[in-house]
Amino acid sequence: MLRKLEISHFIIVDDLNVEFDAGLTVLTGETGAGKSILLEALSLATGKRADTNYVKKNAQKATITAVFDIDNNPVAKQLLQENALDEEICILRRVLEKDGKSKAFCNDKLVTLSFLKKMSLSLLDIHSQHQNQSLLKAESQRKYIDESAGGLALVDELLNVYK
Repeated sequence: MLRKLEISHFIIVDDLNVEFDAGLTVLTGETGAGKSILLEALSLATGKRADTNYVKKNAQKATITAVFDIDNNPVAKQLLQENALDEEICILRRVLEKDGKSKAFCNDKLVTLSFLKKMSLSLLDIHSQHQNQSLLKAESQRKYIDESAGGLALVDELLNVYK
């Protein structure tokens, strides 16, 4: 569950810290209120390709940090464990530089964008107007089935039986 989103020097944002409570989070507001900037920042923190236009004018870099509570998320915990990352919390951070380079971190360790994307599948599900829901994606369907069957450990055990 997303607990905090920190954004600095991103598009038109100087510094922004948003904390989220437990449960369903819905962003609403008038056109131009900044909803899409928050969602774009969150997308970058979870592995979307970056663009040099994301760094605020006159800044050298933009930073986006998303903090997730993973107490009730065995899939996320297992991914962190498999990659030798701390399993108590999941902090995804993306640093975008003005020259187009970017770095991705999970729990303060350098990771690949593909890792962020994989991790994000177990952390959040963004639904917005005119977008397909993740429930329609095969990888999400498998994730939900695996979770209901007892998590990835049971799936791995089953794969070993049929090898």
